[in-house]
Amino acid sequence: MTAPIIWVCDECGGDDVIKTMDCEWDFTLQEWVGNYDTRQDLFCSACSHRQVPPLVKIVKRPLNIKEIAQLAIKKQEATQ
Repeated sequence: MTAPIIWVCDECGGDDVIKTMDCEWDFTLQEWVGNYDTRQDLFCSACSHRQVPPLVKIVKRPLNIKEIAQLAIKKQEATQ
């Protein structure tokens, strides 16, 4: 298993990151099916309104010990 990571804005440090994704309606499945493209852009919700187009750099970093604990708690709560 790889170490957990978080995507953050390189400018403000925020983790409210959005990834654009193309989706299409699948009539048979009756749900939206996404076409995940790693080349599509990531955006910071806090900074993107300041720039058009939003040019802030989004980077990934390892989780710190507090974030790992919060992740474990959320996963446990989701299974209950």
